[in-house]
Amino acid sequence: MWLGLGWGLLLWMGPLGVIAQTVETRPTVDTVRIGDQFDVQYVVRGTAAYPEVDLPDEIGSDSELMGELEVVNVQRFRQEARQDSIVVRFQYFGIQDTLLPAIGFKFYGNGRDTTVFSAQVPIFFGSSLPSDSSQVELRPLKEIYAFNQPWWVFTLWALAIVALGLLIGWIIWTRVSNREPDEPEPVVAPAIFESPLVALRDELDQKGTELARIESGSAQSGSVDSSAKDSSTFERYYDEMGDAIRTYIEAVYEIRSLEMTTYETLRALQSNGYPESLVKSTRSVLLEADKIKFARFTPTVDHARVVLEHARDFARRVELDDRQRLEAMRKAVEEPQND
Repeated sequence: MWLGLGWGLLLWMGPLGVIAQTVETRPTVDTVRIGDQFDVQYVVRGTAAYPEVDLPDEIGSDSELMGELEVVNVQRFRQEARQDSIVVRFQYFGIQDTLLPAIGFKFYGNGRDTTVFSAQVPIFFGSSLPSDSSQVELRPLKEIYAFNQPWWVFTLWALAIVALGLLIGWIIWTRVSNREPDEPEPVVAPAIFESPLVALRDELDQKGTELARIESGSAQSGSVDSSAKDSSTFERYYDEMGDAIRTYIEAVYEIRSLEMTTYETLRALQSNGYPESLVKSTRSVLLEADKIKFARFTPTVDHARVVLEHARDFARRVELDDRQRLEAMRKAVEEPQND
């Protein structure tokens, strides 16, 4: 009875094995050495229940199942409708026998899926050394003898080191002693703003001193009407006073008054919108100077004092009107050096 039951089970399980999904492992070698590359073909066959199969395009080389094997390349070759295969190239880096890793292949179809793993096929390690140790040629061991160096060799080395040190020291001392001292950087004197108003006042004060000297000279000579004895002195006096006014106008108002006539200067002041009081003070000085220079007019000390007072009135007026303009000129000269 038991024998019949066993034969019945075998007959019942036989057809299931036939229709089951299979994975066949076909290595190209059975023995490898260090660094060898070899191919393994995995042939998978599906069934009517699971006709489709997913073949892994990549196989992780960092898996613990790989051991001493490293995956180099993976190729796929489809053979039949229900049969497929991949060829995996491995490289071996071990020194002992190993097993090919079990790779899972997923079969699916009819709304179901299952995974079948490949068999772990053994791969044997083959040494590159000959099996017979008598064939290995070994070099005979020799005794290592220590030879004593003669004393004069150490003496020569010591003298050479001392000589080299002296030479280096002499070169350094020569370069340091012959080096020219560094030239001090030139000291740039800070720019000082020379105010045109101060220059005008100084020139008018000088004219006042000069007029006082002329007046005292005329008094000593006994002149009753205080007439000037030397017309050339008065001509120079009026020229320098007019030039002082023109210099201020050119420096502050940027009008080239020194190269213009009196009427051109007055017209330039009016066209640039300067106050009429300034134009009037300028006219009072420059026209009197032109009268002495071109009209052959002989002035007196009293006349010269009146013209000097007009010039001082011009200075007092521009001191009030040009305060901001003069301050801007000072900042433009002095403050850029402090940046």
